[in-house]
Amino acid sequence: MRRITPVPVINALLFAVASVVTFPEFCFGNDPRPSSDTPFRVEPQPYMSRRAKRKARRRGTYIEFKTFENQNDSLITSQSPDVHKDQPYHDDCLPCQHFDIYLPQGCHSELPLIIWIHGTTWRNGTRDDCPITWLTNEGYAVASIGYRLSSEATFPAQVYDCLSAITFLEEQAEVWGIDPNKMCIAGASAGGHLAALSGLWNESIPNKPMPRVASICIFGAPTHLTTLGPEHDRSTSPASLLIGGPLPEFREAAQRASPLVHVNPDAPPILIVHGTNDKKVAPEQSKDFNSALEAAGIESYLVFVDASHELPLNRSDEAGKALLSFLRQMLNPALHAR
Repeated sequence: MRRITPVPVINALLFAVASVVTFPEFCFGNDPRPSSDTPFRVEPQPYMSRRAKRKARRRGTYIEFKTFENQNDSLITSQSPDVHKDQPYHDDCLPCQHFDIYLPQGCHSELPLIIWIHGTTWRNGTRDDCPITWLTNEGYAVASIGYRLSSEATFPAQVYDCLSAITFLEEQAEVWGIDPNKMCIAGASAGGHLAALSGLWNESIPNKPMPRVASICIFGAPTHLTTLGPEHDRSTSPASLLIGGPLPEFREAAQRASPLVHVNPDAPPILIVHGTNDKKVAPEQSKDFNSALEAAGIESYLVFVDASHELPLNRSDEAGKALLSFLRQMLNPALHAR
């Protein structure tokens, strides 16, 4: 008698073969990285159609993991970037209203640009503190921008400065060999707050057009000032000094200075990284922010790492790997190996 193989068994065999061909490193269990080192949580993904994936991305519930540690990475060599310091981003600039730009060595064009906004408390820090200059070896340009600290001016001066710098870099894209359609804003702590705020800002800025931003990356950033906690409500806290008074008494200003309040459906994709042991900015800030982004249909990725508030951002660190993976998916640098 002729033996007929059931259709479900055939489908299962076909799926197994496809899985081995597509993801051999996972099927044979020889992924060289520990699970804690993966940029995003890697779990077996059920089959999804392209249409379903697009819908899930819009909801922020689907992350397509891609393996980037391929043969091209072995060709990347560590080289010092070409550095151009103290560039003003508008006329009659204050010393803080300048930027430094780091470019890969050699002549390039249409480079994706990562704009770094320094922390740490809106009251200190300088643009010299830029931990992601190593991205020039990955095919990116990096600009570190300065802005008026809260000791010089209260909010919204800081976001106006950031937006002015971003607009200027967009206008000068050809000068620096930058692709103006591939600009990402990034920052940690107070810098992450300003990065999120600059990317989501939907109010007009004096005498300036709104810049185009392709993506946003924030690390350990406060995103809703009115829910930071009692210790932040006092008049001498960094957040209170930013808006010009105690958060409870200046609630309207605190709300206006909160990225969560500015969430809108036109926002670009956002990577949110937070340390699970952060004692300065509660991880709930990032959870709530991510929930608001998902509700608005924005492509967002929330990544928690085993770290405190000060997240290391080297290429080998968890936060650095998440950053690099996100940038490669969103900006697709033309220069990956040279």
